[in-house]
Amino acid sequence: DASSARTPLQAVLMADSFAQKLRPLTLERPKALLPIADAPMLDYALEWLAMAGVEEVYVFCCAHAKQIERHLEERKWSTPSFQVKTVVSTSCLSVGEALRTVDQRNVIRGDFILLSSDVVSNVNIQGALQAHKKRREADKLAIMTMVTRKVSDRHRRHRLGCHGLTMALDPEDGRLLAYQEGTASGAQAMRLYPSITQGRKCVEVCTDLLDCQINICAPEVLMLFTDNFDYQQLRRDFVCGVLSEEELGNKIYVHQLKRGYATQVQNLRTYDAVSRDIIERWTHPLVPDSNWLLSQSMLFSQKKTNGIEDTVVKMFRGNVYKAETVKVDHSAKVGPSCYIGSRSNVGAGTTIAHSVIGKNCKIGGNCHLEGCYLFENCTVGDNVTILRSLLAGNVTVHAGATVQPGCVLSFGVVIGKNHTVPSYTRLSLLQPVEPEGGSEDELEYTRKGSCATLSVGSASESDGWDEEDTGELAELKPSSAAMNAAHAAALKDPSSLKEEVEWDVSLVGQGAGWKWELPTGAEELYSIAPPPMTELEDASEEDDSVADGEEMFDLADTEGVATDGFEQSVDDLELFFRKEVTETFLRCVKEKFDQTNAVIELNALKIAEDRTFADCARYVLITILQLNLPAPSIISQQYVPLFQENPPPLTSLAEKTSFLASLKKRLEEWGPLLCRFLKSLDDQVEVLLTLEEFCGEEGVFSNGDHGKTYIPVFLLLLQLLYQQDIISEEAFLDWAREKENAEEEEKVLLNLAMPFIQWLEMAESEEEEEEDEEDEDE
Repeated sequence: DASSARTPLQAVLMADSFAQKLRPLTLERPKALLPIADAPMLDYALEWLAMAGVEEVYVFCCAHAKQIERHLEERKWSTPSFQVKTVVSTSCLSVGEALRTVDQRNVIRGDFILLSSDVVSNVNIQGALQAHKKRREADKLAIMTMVTRKVSDRHRRHRLGCHGLTMALDPEDGRLLAYQEGTASGAQAMRLYPSITQGRKCVEVCTDLLDCQINICAPEVLMLFTDNFDYQQLRRDFVCGVLSEEELGNKIYVHQLKRGYATQVQNLRTYDAVSRDIIERWTHPLVPDSNWLLSQSMLFSQKKTNGIEDTVVKMFRGNVYKAETVKVDHSAKVGPSCYIGSRSNVGAGTTIAHSVIGKNCKIGGNCHLEGCYLFENCTVGDNVTILRSLLAGNVTVHAGATVQPGCVLSFGVVIGKNHTVPSYTRLSLLQPVEPEGGSEDELEYTRKGSCATLSVGSASESDGWDEEDTGELAELKPSSAAMNAAHAAALKDPSSLKEEVEWDVSLVGQGAGWKWELPTGAEELYSIAPPPMTELEDASEEDDSVADGEEMFDLADTEGVATDGFEQSVDDLELFFRKEVTETFLRCVKEKFDQTNAVIELNALKIAEDRTFADCARYVLITILQLNLPAPSIISQQYVPLFQENPPPLTSLAEKTSFLASLKKRLEEWGPLLCRFLKSLDDQVEVLLTLEEFCGEEGVFSNGDHGKTYIPVFLLLLQLLYQQDIISEEAFLDWAREKENAEEEEKVLLNLAMPFIQWLEMAESEEEEEEDEEDEDE
């Protein structure tokens, strides 16, 4: 019957990236199992597939296959309604070989989703699936749909560290006509052949699309890989090959997302960007405080808690997440945008900002960690500074040491006392291996024989190779001599040292580790640390550098903001967006634009920066508030006359009344604009949270914005926003409920607002009583 003939929605999940951009980390642990916001990348991909309605997932394993299989078994991912199976082949060298192996297994029975395990997404894929199905019904040669989303060139290069991309599309049906990858400098010129334009009214050339690496494929895609052994890379070989073989008639289409989040973790720069997006909740519901790995799956009822910490994570003000078993000294300062995993301890006087601390980490006293990622079981001594770096599992940094921006310390590395690790250094207990062919797109691990001389303890340890792997390729692991020496260095116990190891003392001090060189040579552009603006400009083509320079936020012209590339705040991108919104709105004020033109200007900015209406509204509101204050340091000199010369004194009732009267006039003028941008209750609550940050002079408002001036009139300010119908009663009450469980120091402004909140609650209660009475009368 029809139900028995129904083909379940299937997916092929590539658990091997076939790349070496994250070396040396991926030599010891597969990229799919590297944690991002304290959860393995593979789990994000599986949870999204479950949310998308996939019923069967085939996880292809090559590098570290046993680790992948063990992880899937421990997490109990496979259930009757969501079956997860593995396809293992340790001899594959590329995506093409992997897909040929999948085809040989005859497990795919219909259209399927092809996804890499390093993609983090929360998009609703149903629209793309339905469009693909409809095209397939009309044309069996429509074999693939690629999912993309719009991003600015600055976002692509600076925040994601991705190369440029140019696509030529038929705007009528979204068919892909040409696909060309660029370089670090951005998209390259594309030649449109007559065969592309012939018979078409229009061809759309796009350089603002990000390839999300989510594909909806027909079974014929696997057959084409099997028939053509030249297809190794999915995009560079297969997509370009299909487009060039027009006589076969196969077609590829592009689906552009209108909303939602989807990004592939291609390199360390993208790892940093996606981690921040998770912490800042762009990936909701896949955010730490939803405890999605602990709770019931979004699709099926069986809990997947086996092997997972059973500690609930809670969110606090400023996007700070803490597991219940975390111990933070009362004098330590954590936040903003931080995550601290279960059983981790933070010592007295330590400051942590924009960082992710994994499970069971020990952070000493008087440390400073900014923009850092620590995996599980890391130990950091007292008075340590770590800036925008990544520390893998079981790393030890002894007291007084400094880790400069852009460093990667692989598993078990030890940094000696009072030692400074230079910027962009990669260290590992494994001796370096030569890059396979010098390419970025090679294996997570390496062939036997490609390893550099392993002189330390290698003879007795089978040259550090895993003898259990019986395939053509094998995995590296540190020799016992290296492990023992690192253990002795971590404990600072020379008596436990069995064999002397000649580490690079200039890099690790009295620690343990060898240096790894990057195959790309572009340490700064693809580092875990945001690249200096000068590096971005150098990477851009000369004819684009002037235009980009005019639009880019020039930190050198901003008082109080660090201009050194290594000292740039991790909030630079948000600060840049705030500056853009502020100056766009100020231009509307200065030139006396009407509301319609102001909406057009701000909407164009929203689209260009891939933001929401609420993002624009919250900074517009803050700008309106600031017009009653001295000019903030981020704005250009031409707008300074719009502001006040000095902060207003608000000590007397008359001064407060005059101050609020001026503000009321501005809100009456621009309130309708704010209302047009605040589309939902959540948007209004977000504005209130931003208002809190402004009044507390936190985050992007911490550099001379005079936000604390509004604290004496905070209660009256809320009433004014309510009276002008900018913020609704429900939004105020939701904001208050959201703050109920916050720590006391985070409820200062809420406490000031309590008389107003209580009045709203009373009014709401009376209204409900009146409605009940009316219902009874009826």
